[in-house]
Amino acid sequence: MLVMTAHKASSAEPFQILETDLATAKTSLPAEPQPFQMLVSDVADGRTTIYQGNESAGDAEITNNMVESLYFNDQSTAAAATIINNTGGATHFNDQSTAASAFITNNANASLTFNQTSTAADARITNNGGSNFVFNNNATAGNAVITNNGTTTFNGSASADNALITNNATGTIGFNDQSNAGYRNIYNSGQIVFADQSSAQNSLIDNNQTGSITFSDNSTGAAANINNSGQLSFSGFSNAGQTAIVNNETGTIIFNGQSNAADTTITNSGSTVFSAAANAAAARLINNADATLRFHDHASAASSMIVNAGDLTFSGNSFADQATILTSEGATTRFEGQADGGTATVQIDQNANLDVSQLDKNRLSLGSLTSAGDVNLGRTVLSVQDTAVFNETSKLNLVLGYGQLIAQNLELQGGTLGLQRAADLLYALGETYRIIDAQSFSGSNFSPDIIHDFAFVSPSLSEDGTGVTLERNDVSFASAAQTHNQTAVANAVETLEPDTLIYRTIISSSEGDARYNFDQLSGEIHANIASAVHDNSTLLRMTLLERARQSTLNEPPRQDMWQSWLTATNTVSHREGDGNAATGRFTGNAMTGGFDRAITDTFSAGIAGTFEQNTLRIADRSSSADIKTVGAGIYSGWQYQGLGLRSGVAYQRHAIDTDRSVALPSLTGSLQSDYSAWTAQIFAEAGYIFNVADVEIEPFGGVNYSRSHFNGFQEYGLTDAALSGSYVSFDNATGTLGIRMSKRFILNHALSVDAQFEAAWNHALGDQHVTRQVAFSSALPFEISGTGISRDYLLLDARLSLLRYEQFDLNVIYSGLLSKETQSHRFGSTATLRF
Repeated sequence: MLVMTAHKASSAEPFQILETDLATAKTSLPAEPQPFQMLVSDVADGRTTIYQGNESAGDAEITNNMVESLYFNDQSTAAAATIINNTGGATHFNDQSTAASAFITNNANASLTFNQTSTAADARITNNGGSNFVFNNNATAGNAVITNNGTTTFNGSASADNALITNNATGTIGFNDQSNAGYRNIYNSGQIVFADQSSAQNSLIDNNQTGSITFSDNSTGAAANINNSGQLSFSGFSNAGQTAIVNNETGTIIFNGQSNAADTTITNSGSTVFSAAANAAAARLINNADATLRFHDHASAASSMIVNAGDLTFSGNSFADQATILTSEGATTRFEGQADGGTATVQIDQNANLDVSQLDKNRLSLGSLTSAGDVNLGRTVLSVQDTAVFNETSKLNLVLGYGQLIAQNLELQGGTLGLQRAADLLYALGETYRIIDAQSFSGSNFSPDIIHDFAFVSPSLSEDGTGVTLERNDVSFASAAQTHNQTAVANAVETLEPDTLIYRTIISSSEGDARYNFDQLSGEIHANIASAVHDNSTLLRMTLLERARQSTLNEPPRQDMWQSWLTATNTVSHREGDGNAATGRFTGNAMTGGFDRAITDTFSAGIAGTFEQNTLRIADRSSSADIKTVGAGIYSGWQYQGLGLRSGVAYQRHAIDTDRSVALPSLTGSLQSDYSAWTAQIFAEAGYIFNVADVEIEPFGGVNYSRSHFNGFQEYGLTDAALSGSYVSFDNATGTLGIRMSKRFILNHALSVDAQFEAAWNHALGDQHVTRQVAFSSALPFEISGTGISRDYLLLDARLSLLRYEQFDLNVIYSGLLSKETQSHRFGSTATLRF
């Protein structure tokens, strides 16, 4: 053994070796340096220990600290030594040296290398975090037991040989160049990377949940056995070789780049993905129950054998190519996006599924198909280049009018046909829709008991079994209806000719779709307008009665003075649906003004005019109406001491423009109409004022009679769904009981402020229900109901005069109409001028 220790030179010759630097040497240095032989000139500041020739470290205990090195050269051996490399320390095995049965610990920032044909033999090696452990050239790990927490690298043609390797969570093992993982066990919880042309050889690798194994470049799995619970990935041009891979429930396998599965056998209980341009080559892929196997991007199943008991999906631009795919009971094989089946051989066992309904282009080819389970075409045309066989337990599902099976040879041994409606297709009675096209046809036929979701037609197989014909069944359209309006529309549509678009729309519907279609076709907006106009007229009546009251309370009354007034308001109303008619929202603005004059000390009269711009929207029926209203009224008031009488008449003219949208299969557009209406009302009120603590309290009661008339109309814009309606009139009487309270605050001789609040219960005495009779162009009339007129409702009114002079006042007002069906709120202000 040669031990060299460097000192600082006292002369001008740096690194000069003095006689005193030499310890006892068992052999003398040869005259000429041998490969990797340490010379005196190689030694810097620190200690270097060299074993060479056949020297042995025996059972020595060696610790290498900063800038201290240990070399084993030639055929030297570490024997049973205990070697510790601390920070900055290094141990090197060169030539044919061996670690024998040494115990080696390589700590952080230390280095341990095996070079040339050296071997770790039977050593026990612990490589800790932050350290560097390298096998170069043709070095091997022998039968060593290696625990890796840092970085271990195999370069050149180095091999893990028969070593037992545990790679912990912080550990990284890299195989580069032509190195290999040898023949024994590797337990991995960290990272293992195969790069260049490296190989997993015949190793047994357990990849734990935290572990990852990556094959990149041109590396190969060779004939390894990999038990994967973490992540296993292949990228670049790597391949799985003849590896036997068991992918557990928590495991993920990814083939990326242009990698391939070669001749591997993968038993998958977790997730396996082929992406980019990867391919399964000639692999055997066993996809267990609840596992997922997915091909996407441009990946290919190539000529692999796939046994699927879980979920197998081809998506993106992937293709099954020449694969053989066996789908067992409870499993599903899917083709989605722009995937292609190539010439694959596909077998679907009983209670298994083949789903090709989600393809973008609705076309798929296969080599052959044998099914004892469910095949769902949806809208896809499936072309089988050779033979398609459906046995007695099979089921073929398709969207009628789109999905179709095309085969060179078709053999039917019974089975069931399942049909779904196409939401965007209008079916016709008596027309035959082709479902099968084959050059040769053998066997029996599908069962005549077809499963379908049509409500009003029954499909039947054509005589040759290649098509389906639709015939009207005995289920009435009205049987699907759940409301009065739906029933009315259903009965009307039933009377149309079968070739009309509306009739074909309904027979093409399910029960749920039919109900939606009936609501869309009902024209409910026309009935709802009537009740909205009626409720809104209440606010004009309140305005005129209030003016009649105010005109008689101005003290002192002046027979020679006029009062002019102007009220501006904004109204927002919510009309709740009743299960038949839908919820509506009524909004608008109004300007109402007039003149009144005190005729005597107790009696006054006035005239008024109004203009309103209102909108009714019914979102659930895609409908709206713009209602412009002009009107005029006459009112009067009589007040004698506490007793007051008020009355008036009003007339309003309405210009109505409706717009509703219809969105049905092959019947989409908008419908408009414009027509006129009028409302007339007469009303009276009596009250008695008494004073309590300077607050005027007035109980009052009133009656009102109104009549609304709506002219007929004809919709235009979408002829097939257009409705016409005849004129209709509505009468209604209302009784009112309420109380009014007011108080005046006098600020000075010219300015006072009034506050007033009013609440009144109203009871409608007429018919609560509002209906309109409408008809399609070639059908019998039917009656549509809107949201009803409120039977009982509460009227609220609050006013505050902000400025009140002898000749001018300005008020802010709130009026509300509240009932179970309607909540209406009006905000505004009134200005009054006396002259």
